[in-house]
Amino acid sequence: MRPEPGPAAHDGSGREHARVRRERSGPRVTIARVVREHRRLFATLGVAILLLSAVRGARQTVIPLWGEHLGLDAEVTSLVFGVSGALDMLLFYPAGKIMDRFGRLWVAVPSMLTMALALALLPFAHTVVAVTVVAALLGVGNGMGSGIVMTLGADVAPADVRPTFLSVWRLFQDTGDALGPLVLSAGAALGSLAAGVWATSLLGAGSAAALARWVPRWSPLANLVRRGRGTDLPPPGDAGADARQIQSRSRA
Repeated sequence: MRPEPGPAAHDGSGREHARVRRERSGPRVTIARVVREHRRLFATLGVAILLLSAVRGARQTVIPLWGEHLGLDAEVTSLVFGVSGALDMLLFYPAGKIMDRFGRLWVAVPSMLTMALALALLPFAHTVVAVTVVAALLGVGNGMGSGIVMTLGADVAPADVRPTFLSVWRLFQDTGDALGPLVLSAGAALGSLAAGVWATSLLGAGSAAALARWVPRWSPLANLVRRGRGTDLPPPGDAGADARQIQSRSRA
């Protein structure tokens, strides 16, 4: 019969295996280290994602708030919001195809410009039909950018610290989601919901400008059609090319 290992054998081998695993895994990756090493990327494209998420977060509350402001019935407001959501959902697949074939920029910037325009028009909508048209425009704009946040995160995340990097990336997204309704609420608290809506529209315009400046023109995960002729494009397979491209721009 095979002898049973004693307690010392269990303890010794377990500690040895743990030590070997720690040595092979290298230095522990912390959030602070990832933020420090990629601070330029977070300060540029990360801020653009924060603004984008703020506009998207505001979209969830702006139609119900405006409907309440106009005195619309809850049922009517729900139907208007449903129209917006239906148009949003219909664009999921087309947006993904465009994003993968022509690049992220082709959906990111039009999405934000459309939503910014819709928010700018909302304070002028005083009938059910007008509110429905603006809500539909918001849905189209949001649907254009379906999946853009995490897709860009996957594009620029360094392979060696991808999970930690994406957790920080998600923090920017969640912060923006909370910021959008806060801007609307601040406007309403100050006595002008329209001012809050217009402020959110400005966030959308700022996000579009930031995305146009910082979104990589080339991705190792997509782009069958290369954009940005006359510029230096990274070679295929260079997973860190997008991050270096953005960092070099921020130094320019």
